[in-house]
Amino acid sequence: MAPYYSEFPGMVHFLYIDRVKNQVTVPTIDDVDVLNNCQSQPGGIVVGDIVWKKLYQMVNKVWKYLQMGHTSLIWRDDCFHYSYFIWFEDAVGNPLKIEVPGFSMDNFPPPGIIGKNFYRHLAKMCFPKNADYIRCYELFCVHLSTVPPLLVSQHARHLAAKVWEISGAAESPVDLI
Repeated sequence: MAPYYSEFPGMVHFLYIDRVKNQVTVPTIDDVDVLNNCQSQPGGIVVGDIVWKKLYQMVNKVWKYLQMGHTSLIWRDDCFHYSYFIWFEDAVGNPLKIEVPGFSMDNFPPPGIIGKNFYRHLAKMCFPKNADYIRCYELFCVHLSTVPPLLVSQHARHLAAKVWEISGAAESPVDLI
């Protein structure tokens, strides 16, 4: 995570998920030197444990909102800003607008790490004509609460592009002519 600090000041942690490849890109939590390298705080509480607990709470909250049809969220508590984005691309990496907005996934299996069926159903619901060719990506970010929401969303956009490029997800055909 340390290389990202200079590019994304105030970012504490992120999860980038490629739902087609079932690949997760996430820095190790012990790299969170923004929070004193996860050293113990008074009372024996480890900051890294707090971050993990907050991450699990964040993911559970996002899954509830995703089932209700929300594709992006930003909220704040006393310590952090949380952001979540799910987006879809065609086979060559062009972003797609959801064809059927206002979906609800209440009757489908819950989302999750092994919730591949949920994301397949989501693609079919949002893109009924060509769901088999749709790629789905998610980004969870945690920033310090002092970071303005506008900067949080800018960081998310830039980070998604950077991780997508580094992860080798760029599978668009190369025009050699």
